[in-house]
Amino acid sequence: MEDNILKILLSSGVIANLVTSIFNLTQGFHKDKIDNVIKERKSWREKIREIALNLENAYNYSHMASY
Repeated sequence: MEDNILKILLSSGVIANLVTSIFNLTQGFHKDKIDNVIKERKSWREKIREIALNLENAYNYSHMASY
């Protein structure tokens, strides 16, 4: 009887460990994808800021040249 209880406890522990490992692995992949998207968006925003600054400088230069 005690052997059966021990086997059940050990097998349920192994199953719980496998489920937890799969969950953690899935979460890790998901986090990596999110981090990559955040980095790409940051790069994109920096490029947009640079373009906007260049446009503003060009506008200011053309206004100064008209005086």
